[in-house]
Amino acid sequence: MDNWKNISLPAADRIAGLGFLVILSLALLTEQSWLLWVPSILILGTWLCSSVHRLYYALFFFIPFSFEVNILGGTKLALPAELLMIVTTAFLLVPGRDSQIRKEIIHHPFTILILIHLSWIFLTSFTSTQPIVSAKFFTAKLWFLGAFYVASWYTLRKPKAFERLWWFFYIPMLISIVYVFVRHIQFDLSFSKINTAIGLFYQNHVDYGCLMVLFYPLIWVAKRWYPRFSLPGLVLGAGLLLFPVAIYFSFTRIAIGLLILYPIIFGILHFRLLRPAMILAAITVVMGISYLLSERTYLKYAPNYERTIYQDEFGNLLEATYKLEDLSTMERLHRWVAARHMTVDYPWMGTGPGTFYPTYKGYTVKSFSTYMSDNPERSGVHNYYLMILTDQGWPGLIFWIILVAGSLLFMEQLYHSGRLRPADRQLLGALFCIFSGLLVINVMNDMIEHFKIGGLFFWVLALVGLLSYGHRLAPDPK
Repeated sequence: MDNWKNISLPAADRIAGLGFLVILSLALLTEQSWLLWVPSILILGTWLCSSVHRLYYALFFFIPFSFEVNILGGTKLALPAELLMIVTTAFLLVPGRDSQIRKEIIHHPFTILILIHLSWIFLTSFTSTQPIVSAKFFTAKLWFLGAFYVASWYTLRKPKAFERLWWFFYIPMLISIVYVFVRHIQFDLSFSKINTAIGLFYQNHVDYGCLMVLFYPLIWVAKRWYPRFSLPGLVLGAGLLLFPVAIYFSFTRIAIGLLILYPIIFGILHFRLLRPAMILAAITVVMGISYLLSERTYLKYAPNYERTIYQDEFGNLLEATYKLEDLSTMERLHRWVAARHMTVDYPWMGTGPGTFYPTYKGYTVKSFSTYMSDNPERSGVHNYYLMILTDQGWPGLIFWIILVAGSLLFMEQLYHSGRLRPADRQLLGALFCIFSGLLVINVMNDMIEHFKIGGLFFWVLALVGLLSYGHRLAPDPK
């Protein structure tokens, strides 16, 4: 129990947290999602009168419990997470911030690369085929950056702050996973019922599985901070066991694959194999996509309603995937073909940020359609790299690749620099795995703008930036 004293919270925080857990329990028992608004509004109102630090902690606390709602004009907003992002970013605009921290942020290579990427998004918003859509996209990008990147520099400057943040996220995440898993057991852990089991908190099983797998490396790191049989150590040990099981029964192929890939990803970092791995990955992806999207090839895999079906058993889904007969896989290829055609007409500036959905249907191949081609959920291209290419043109994709490749190489250099404490070096290894995992996930999805997952991209960069300036983040083992 003594280990909890080191991460104790002020009395007001304890009361607020206890109150939220009570109302959360009522929401789960009654399956009334509106109950989650009550603590959200009360806690947000209290913390508005306090500091950006508390807003920042609240953001991570509410990420597992947030859900999208339609607001005026059909715009979707994730509450309370995106509301907290907006308010946190607004707080950062208040004059009087520490000038030394501001200098650290501005002069860091990550910030420079992010600003280049952001500037191109801003520029292509003016040439967009739908300027209002692109303006919304750019504005949302600002509060993602403000909340997850800039606020992290101001908030996480000591091990105690990072440790507190970890528990602010891990406990709610664990609660949401237990809730989903228990509900899923009631459906006999059926693949066809996983989207029913996720209930209030997740849009679909992909969001659920990807969020779990991305945070799994941090559980391994956090477990080292506490004695094995201490209460925090046991709670983290439970997560080490539960997360892989829950990831498997999320039936999210990319999440299961990433869990298997983590040792390889860490080995690439540890044994200085990043450069050859990046070259090999680039060649593989370019050759694979070029092969599938070439005029002579992709039509060979054109689906028909008899062959391309939705699978209700996970084993059948895996078999259909490698045979290119699975519905979701073929619908991805359907949209990738459209993206290829769009880049011919809009090679330099793209169609504009956030405009893939309203534009792509005019570029699809009718003989390549599937049951999902109507796309009532208004989802994107399901490949973030192609999304940037279609939305922002070739320069936008090049700026993005420079940001990603530069960040990976910077992490490798820092990991082998000898400047980090052992605990921080372990943390950097986990951050490298998360960052690489995000890049893998976005080969088959477009999640950098997703409210539960996308912010992690900029959060990881902020943490690595802090480590590079010599700030300690990971607590010493107790």
